[in-house]
Amino acid sequence: MTLYLVRHGRTTWNEENRIQGSRNPDLSLSGCKEARRLARRLKKEKISLIYASDRLRSRKTAQIIQKTLHVPLLYERGLREIDLGVWEGKTPDEVNRTFRNGYQKWLKAPSRVRIPGAESVTRFRKRVLQTFRRLLQKAPEGNIVVVSHGGVLSTFLASLLKGSEDAFL
Repeated sequence: MTLYLVRHGRTTWNEENRIQGSRNPDLSLSGCKEARRLARRLKKEKISLIYASDRLRSRKTAQIIQKTLHVPLLYERGLREIDLGVWEGKTPDEVNRTFRNGYQKWLKAPSRVRIPGAESVTRFRKRVLQTFRRLLQKAPEGNIVVVSHGGVLSTFLASLLKGSEDAFL
């Protein structure tokens, strides 16, 4: 099996430098173009299945890819990005002003930062790794695409590389 890990396309909030987390911003026009370019590139890889986070930005990226590849697409809630509570929708500068340089602290050691209403880094890592284990156990032979989020994919890769809980950024 070959696993293709894909971060969703650029979103409207990426363009505004807003923290997305579990929120549901849409793909931007450039994000749709990115997904179409990737779909053309993946066409020669003989993909057999696409898994995607159920958040709008990942769903749309996966749907664009699926239109080109004509393979099954399954949505997985466990592939959602970490919930960043009250930080979601804010810019890093707004978070730093309101939460005493909280965003800067998050970049250095996310597991040490407590965000009101957020999912803990430990819980997030556990959810992501359980989801990948389950998906890979039931996946068919062949090439699989996983469309998700930066934090999810980084957490999975950090785990494979035996990185710490804070190695996902």
